[in-house]
Amino acid sequence: MEDLVELMQFEAPEDEVLDNMLLMLMRRPKRIRAEQYGRFNLDVKMLFLLSTALSLLTCLVEKIMKPVFQWINQPSTYERNLINLKAEYKIQQAKLNMVDNFAKYSKIQRKINGIEQELQEMQSHKIRNQFIFRNICVYGTIRQK
Repeated sequence: MEDLVELMQFEAPEDEVLDNMLLMLMRRPKRIRAEQYGRFNLDVKMLFLLSTALSLLTCLVEKIMKPVFQWINQPSTYERNLINLKAEYKIQQAKLNMVDNFAKYSKIQRKINGIEQELQEMQSHKIRNQFIFRNICVYGTIRQK
């Protein structure tokens, strides 16, 4: 019993503890053997660089993705053609008197409504895809806040 008390009271000198810690830090990191983990020969330095790059990516993902989203959401040539066609129909409709030419006016209005509906569907599809893509990019990375 007295031996246990002596062992519990024993404290290593601080210089010896610091020397052991310095020796442990100065040792060269060991490589993971390829035989153990297949063809991948990872080095501790590569893991450090990879983790650093991923952490920087998480910080910059919103700044990087904003121009990408703007580029993705540009209207296609088909959408631009629809917008131009809608503008032409509105010009034609403005030239007509609604009371005198109600049939032509309403026919043009139905065409405008069809174009607006198609543009709205395309826009909602783009918004849905953007939402999914943004969530994958932003929340797919590890966020540390």
